[in-house]
Amino acid sequence: CVLYEMIALNPPFRAANMDGLYKAVLSGSYAKLPSHYSRDLHTMIRLLLQVAPHKRPTCDQILNHELVLKRVNGSLK
Repeated sequence: CVLYEMIALNPPFRAANMDGLYKAVLSGSYAKLPSHYSRDLHTMIRLLLQVAPHKRPTCDQILNHELVLKRVNGSLK
């Protein structure tokens, strides 16, 4: 997830080889974001890094998600 990497300055999944990377992605475990980021951002990252592809939101779902809309609407005032 590019968003995770921009925030954490590291990719969510790391390994010494492709097999290890495959296993890391399938495990779905990644380092938590630093605590100074909002709960909403933590929630969005958790949604984006779902192991099962069908559980991940589409671009439209992300843009229309209440967490995103709340931030966009708040910045337009």
